[in-house]
Amino acid sequence: MVNSSLLSDAQAIIKKADYESDYTHFFDVENILIRALEEEKKPETIAQLAHYYSRLDRVDEAISLLLAALQIFKKSDLLYANLGVAYTRTGDKQKAKQAFINAIHCKALDTQSIYNYCVLDKGRENKLESFIYEILKRYSLTNKDKANLYYSLGEIFHNKGDYKQAYEYFSKGAQEKETLCNYSNTVIELKYLVYKLISSTIDGFKKKFHLKRDELEPELIFIVGVPRSGSTLLEQILSVKENVLGLGETTYFPASLNKKFTNFDSTDNFIKAFTELTLDEIHEMKIAYLSKITQHLNQNLSGKIIIDKLLGNFENIGFIKLLFPEAKIIFTQREPKASAWSSFRINFKNTNVPYSYSFENMNSYYDAYNNFKVLWEKNFEDIITFNYDKLISNPELEINKLLKELGIDWDSKYLNFHNSKKSVQSASAMQVRRALYKDSSSSWKYYHDYLPEDFISIF
Repeated sequence: MVNSSLLSDAQAIIKKADYESDYTHFFDVENILIRALEEEKKPETIAQLAHYYSRLDRVDEAISLLLAALQIFKKSDLLYANLGVAYTRTGDKQKAKQAFINAIHCKALDTQSIYNYCVLDKGRENKLESFIYEILKRYSLTNKDKANLYYSLGEIFHNKGDYKQAYEYFSKGAQEKETLCNYSNTVIELKYLVYKLISSTIDGFKKKFHLKRDELEPELIFIVGVPRSGSTLLEQILSVKENVLGLGETTYFPASLNKKFTNFDSTDNFIKAFTELTLDEIHEMKIAYLSKITQHLNQNLSGKIIIDKLLGNFENIGFIKLLFPEAKIIFTQREPKASAWSSFRINFKNTNVPYSYSFENMNSYYDAYNNFKVLWEKNFEDIITFNYDKLISNPELEINKLLKELGIDWDSKYLNFHNSKKSVQSASAMQVRRALYKDSSSSWKYYHDYLPEDFISIF
């Protein structure tokens, strides 16, 4: 019999992993959940297992599990909500919308499903609009629930072309989410100063180890940048070939670093630890990362190209190049106003993009990002910048140019990336299923008259 505390621990691991985007401990829980279901089928356990499958790109298994469970638990909002998320990741918009509607029918206050539906529904008339007003009027809601509903109304009015109302609701949603966050730029600014100091030394991050990639190791590509700058699109383009595998936005690299290099309480101790860094410590961190990604992808990675798309890894480029000198680094770039506005209007599920709910915080974060970009470009000559707006204007030219920089042969399949069947985990899951469209970076202009006066000058 599965111990109830063991089951609770397994569920806690999944919740923690989801929050931190580190799924290496997921593998400890699958058997526990399966054994628990053999003893007693519960919607909560089924949903946890489906979530596990979905997060590890086993979306088809997640969908099959949920559909079978819904034959038994026909009124489970939890199962329908998870089914909607799984269909969204495969790009099946209509099935996703229907699953979210079913979830709402089962539980009227499933505000996350309401929001997920409104993001997918692009019609000018949304059947949930009056329902949302009624919920806001009748119920005492949490900040998170209010945020979900305000962002939903923002989407509804955006689709109607009423940008003034849409902006008001997006702003209300952002205010509610900001109450759930405690954002400070202090750590990232301190990290930049420390790394800048290290880089100014004779060796810096180009330390004496001169490691070479073992022929059995995969080739590594790290995509970094700020949210909504084309990173998911780029990953989708590069992943059309079968030997290219994506990790999504997982925290495997920072989680593999020695704890001495994740603590910035003492600048002197950090620099001392770096100065005394040994080859054994380098190999230990390198093996830790390769073990995590091998476990995640659950296959032999020899001959594979692995894409790590944790955007915040722009802070860690020095250590990436120290452990994997041959790794390719791609900075995604987009018109700043477009990425800033797009981030502001997105209701990120977790609070792991805490700066996105305030233009002032975004400006501070973008400044730090640009400082890091300049720093690494001075240190490493092979840094690649991929411009989203240039891609939209001339996809074949820009993709071909990128592939040459990566040492990858051209194939016309790269122009048909939107037909890929691979699942997508980010907020761009539906956008990357579409062919490229040229006005994607100009939608912020609809809100020009309602944005703060300093928005134009800041970004």
